[in-house]
Amino acid sequence: MLRREDVMVIQALPQRGLYQCDIAEQMCVHPRTVRRALAWCGASTARHSRKSVSTASEVDNRHFPRA
Repeated sequence: MLRREDVMVIQALPQRGLYQCDIAEQMCVHPRTVRRALAWCGASTARHSRKSVSTASEVDNRHFPRA
C-alpha cells in the first residue's frame, strides 16, 4: 500500500514529463499501481516508456527545438 507521500510524488512526476512506466520504475512499484494512484487523484499521463526527463525545460527543448 502506498503512503500519502508516495501518492504525492506520483502525482508530481507526470508534470515533470515522466511516463507512468518510468514513474513505476523510479518508485519501485508496478505500473498498474501508478495508474491507480493517478486515477485516484484524477490525473492522466502517457503510459509508454521513454527516456526520463529531469526538468520541464528539457521537455520543451526536446519537443520544441529552438531554431
